[in-house]
Amino acid sequence: MDLSPTQPPVAGLSTAGRFITVRTVASELGVSEHTMRRWINDGVLPGVRVGGRLRVPRVYSKSSWRRTA
Repeated sequence: MDLSPTQPPVAGLSTAGRFITVRTVASELGVSEHTMRRWINDGVLPGVRVGGRLRVPRVYSKSSWRRTA
């Protein structure tokens, strides 16, 4: 199973609206926040600090993922 974003982040856009909370992505993917943070720390998913808080690019939200066999 490949869970890949359908679109890469677009360079040159402001950060407003491009990043979502770890909690939101964890909830959408059905995993814990701890798992999300571990994936970010292990390099499985990208994470950035925005205003001191950890965020994930919006392209990693469930609505942006496709599932393949």
